[in-house]
Amino acid sequence: MDLIEGYESMSTNASEYLGQTILILGQGNSAFETAQAVSAACNFVHVHGRGGIRLATSTHYIGDVRAVNSKVVDSYQLKTLDGLNEQDISLSGFFKAENNTIKLCNKENDNYEG
Repeated sequence: MDLIEGYESMSTNASEYLGQTILILGQGNSAFETAQAVSAACNFVHVHGRGGIRLATSTHYIGDVRAVNSKVVDSYQLKTLDGLNEQDISLSGFFKAENNTIKLCNKENDNYEG
């Protein structure tokens, strides 16, 4: 798919994302590290994952989102982050709109024609 880049090759230099809208797929530590690194320069940051966020401070499991990455979660809960979608990604669809942007929609509710 065009315009998709993996975490391993994505720059965390915020100035490279100045004025852009960023969609991050995943809700693990890598996703939140990336969101935290670029959020100050982006117009919008949306984090999309399969389900609820599991914080290591709550579950005591080191593989869940660590406190060092929870700044983005705090921003979401305090309504300053643009979007954090906690539904099954299989219910979502992506399509290219007429204005050449990629749109994210709910397959069940948004007249998805993918």
